[in-house]
Amino acid sequence: MVLLNPTILLGLLAASIPIILHFLNLRKIKKVEFSTLSFLKELQKSKIRKIKIKQLLLLLIRILIIIFLVLAFARPTLESTTISGISSSAKTTAVFIVDNSFSMSVVNEKGSFLNQSKTIISDLIATFENKSDIHLITTSEKENNSFVTPQIIDNINISVVTLPFSKSLKKTQQIISESKNLNKEVYIFSDFQKSTFWQNDSLNKIFNFFNTKFYLFRFASESTSNLSATNLKINNQIFEVNKEIGITSETTNFTNQNISNHLNSLYFNGKRVAQKSISVNGNQTKATEFQATPDNAGIIEIETKLEDDAIKHDNSFYNYIIVPNKIKLLLVDKNDELLFVKTAMKLGNKVSMDINSINPNEFNNANLDDYTSIIIAGSVWNNSRSRLKDYISNGGSVILFPEKNGNFSDQNILLNFLNMPSVLNFSESGNLTSINSFGKIDFNHPIFNGIFAKKSEEIESPIFYKYLKFGTNGNGRNVIALQDNSIFLSEYQLNKGKILFFNVSPNMEWSNFPIKNIFAPLINRSVSYLASNISNEEAIFAGSDLSINISKRKSNHIKVELPDGSEEVINIDDENSKYLTYSNTTLLGIYRFYSNNILLDIKAVNFNSAESNLESLPTKLFTEAISGKLNSIINIELTDSYKTQITNSRYGSELWMVFLIAALLVALFEMHISRSSKKDLAEI
Repeated sequence: MVLLNPTILLGLLAASIPIILHFLNLRKIKKVEFSTLSFLKELQKSKIRKIKIKQLLLLLIRILIIIFLVLAFARPTLESTTISGISSSAKTTAVFIVDNSFSMSVVNEKGSFLNQSKTIISDLIATFENKSDIHLITTSEKENNSFVTPQIIDNINISVVTLPFSKSLKKTQQIISESKNLNKEVYIFSDFQKSTFWQNDSLNKIFNFFNTKFYLFRFASESTSNLSATNLKINNQIFEVNKEIGITSETTNFTNQNISNHLNSLYFNGKRVAQKSISVNGNQTKATEFQATPDNAGIIEIETKLEDDAIKHDNSFYNYIIVPNKIKLLLVDKNDELLFVKTAMKLGNKVSMDINSINPNEFNNANLDDYTSIIIAGSVWNNSRSRLKDYISNGGSVILFPEKNGNFSDQNILLNFLNMPSVLNFSESGNLTSINSFGKIDFNHPIFNGIFAKKSEEIESPIFYKYLKFGTNGNGRNVIALQDNSIFLSEYQLNKGKILFFNVSPNMEWSNFPIKNIFAPLINRSVSYLASNISNEEAIFAGSDLSINISKRKSNHIKVELPDGSEEVINIDDENSKYLTYSNTTLLGIYRFYSNNILLDIKAVNFNSAESNLESLPTKLFTEAISGKLNSIINIELTDSYKTQITNSRYGSELWMVFLIAALLVALFEMHISRSSKKDLAEI
């Protein structure tokens, strides 16, 4: 027998109250006026002895009443025993953990693993007493249900969200620790994937339970033949309409079986543009190269899709590119220092250009968010530098040229403000003779992609009369170097934005670069490179929070376009908010965020490939994770009579009703004895 509320036993101290009152009453002396003769005549020794016995009996009865009441509230219970009629069945706290991750969509002769789980859960819940506490936890949901109905069970669906299974155990641990019921039971329906069981936190690898029964319903899926689309890389970084781009699709076979002649297709905005047959050996990853051509500008949603197999939810992987329709440029210079640049872009770029030129003193009045890129000759005024830095940090791009007059002290102020290295010196020829030429060129840079038929083709070097001695110092990427290791063209990253820096001013006084064949292609490719949008973020998994930059919003209403075509409108309460945390990422695909039809951000959400690894966690490792006394872990074979096995171990009898009835009966007896005792006293 166990006590479910043992702390109530402190109430037994109240049993001392009748004893104290009894002895206090003995000390009271009652004065009665009588003559000695009349007392001796009327005194009946037998009655006095009888009254004393009744008083002692009353004392014992009152102590028993208190003891029975305290025991009733302490809830004494007989384990694994049911006493009909005079006891109540012991209450049960049951937690059902249902793995609804997409690996549970595997189908065998009895149906999908998830549907089998739902059927068993419905059968088991019907065997519980109405007063039992039943909780339902789905592994892909952040919340759990404490009120379980057949409709709630029926509405459990496969989810592409993968959360560590240990999170569900942590919730279960809290529920069980707060329970006061005798029977504590945990039912787990899962394929027990090893790859998604633990959080990346060693503190969550041990879970403390006490006197808890674990029933494990293990669904085996390790022999399933399945391929998973695990990555989609964009090989180009400059995108133009009707210009071919390279894409690499990665497919992983997490099983031990070799899989042959499996179709892998590539889609642009839902239209299939390429297809290949692939073969992937067991426990290997296969890279498939695609070439495809976008036939329109704007957002291109890219999907690589495998043909259907055992698990459909891991057959697609998503990415995107943005092919510029029109490039809006802001040129900041004095006295038309960027004239050659402007001419080159108007004549040589295949994309429509919208070019606006201003002086540095007008920079503060310009709406930078309206421009794809900014080209600056020299520097900008002190109060404009912060605006420029914010523009770049939020995803804008800038091309910097030195000022024509060679004042690199102001140039250094701007460079340092943008976290770039300083100009070391200024080199100048006294007689307009060449003092330098091109050295090492990084032909692997995206700017050169498509300029030449062969990367080994040489570029004719301009003649340099003046240039800034400048080096990246390891902080940027050297694109074109000079013979003295100064850097002619370099690239830098500032948060989400990019900066290209030329060490010569684009005019004939510094070099003959503006009239060289390479000038127009290099300027145009630089602009196209900065204008093209490609996601460099780490993979975003379904269920993750998205951080959306909303600083460029035109109103406080943000429209979200979800992958399934539905829309959601979010109202921003804080006028000063620059970022939005978006959590409704339960669908795979592309999410777009708009403000007044202006695209603010775009995200590709994919599944966690760890969910495709079907290797299961051994029961031994699960057992080692459960700490505490009197726990039992029972593997339920799906072919066994699981109801009988569970029922036999579940029930016990609570005896609180027995003790409560006993207290009432004794109280009635006490009332009878008390009346009789008073009557005897009255007769003395």
